[in-house]
Parts: sequence; C-alpha cells; structure tokens
Amino acid sequence: MNTRLFAAAACTGALHMLLAAGNNTPVTVQVDSGNVQFDSATNFSAVSVHGKSGALKATVQAHQSGEEVVLEQVKAWLPVKALTTGMGLRDEHMRKYIFTTADGAMPDLRFTGENLHCPAQMGRETTCPVNGTLSVRGVERPFSLTLKVKQERSAPSQFKVSGGASLKLSDYGIERPSQLGVKTEDEVQLHLEFTARETPLSARVEATK
Repeated sequence: MNTRLFAAAACTGALHMLLAAGNNTPVTVQVDSGNVQFDSATNFSAVSVHGKSGALKATVQAHQSGEEVVLEQVKAWLPVKALTTGMGLRDEHMRKYIFTTADGAMPDLRFTGENLHCPAQMGRETTCPVNGTLSVRGVERPFSLTLKVKQERSAPSQFKVSGGASLKLSDYGIERPSQLGVKTEDEVQLHLEFTARETPLSARVEATK
C-alpha cells in the first residue's frame, strides 16, 4: 500500500516549457495537486487494495542544452495522511504499519533528483527516464521511472504528465501488512497523472537567489 514513486514526474513538464521558450533561460515548473494511485495484490486472488491521493506537490528547475533539457533539480513530496483507500480502518493500519517510524513520526514521501537529461522533441509526446532518490518512512533508496509528457493545445504553458512503475515494500524495510487473513504482496503498482505549469517570471527569479 505505497505511493512513493509519484513525485518524480513533475520534472518532465519543464521539457516542453523550455522548448516553447526557445532559449536557454532557466525555468521553474510547479505541480500543486497531482493525482497518485496505487494498487496492491493480496494472497487472495479476488482481493486487492487500491488507494489514491490528490496532494502531490513538486518543483523543478531546468534549462535547455542543445537537443536536451537538463533538469537541474527536482523536488517532490506527498503527505502520508493524504493517502486514502476508501476504508477508515484500513487507512489507519496503512499509516501505522507502513509509514510510521519507530519513534512515532510520519514523514512525507519525498523524491529528489539532480542533473537529469531528457530528449527534446517539440510538438510530440515526450518520454523521459527519471532517476533519483525516494524516501519512504525516512528510508532513502534509489528510484527510477519513465514519464510521458503532452503539451496542451488550448493552454501552451500547461502540460499533462503521466507515468507508472512498481516498488517493493521490502526495499524500505517494510513488512507486508495483513488484516483478517488478507496479506498484501510485496510489490505495489503505482500510477500518477498531473498538470505541470511554469511559474511566473518573478517566482523563477526568486527561486534562483
């Protein structure tokens, strides 16, 4: 029952924005309310656990370099309490057994990445590999995913981003949770969708100080 991969995605929205600008000027891209979904199979084939959140946030600083876009810095985060499965008791168990540390803290899920290179293909859907570090329950591990970005025709400064991947609870030292004999699998499938927007010029200038 995890949803950690999510955040990385924000970064690729910078790619099309840089191309639209037509120069090497650094830009900052922001995501305020991205959607994340997760699916986990269980030891009963007819039972699976689904969850979601619309609270993904991220910021990306990037610039164009030749036929590539360089994502200088990627930061994304998701509050654990924003994840829900549609059942209150199950949500409590998820937060307690998956996301709460030994000292009772419940840190946000966080993704960070630096110096990521994406191909530049103006006017086409762009596929970009994203590699970085994902922190779950305070434990950091290398994490990678592939994202797709599509520019909105009606709003050139907006970009639809989607992606999917899987992760293993055991990689973060998390035991598979169980309830009433139903036990989740170690691997969790993740999917995310969000709209990325370039921040105003004043925000970009402030971000570089």
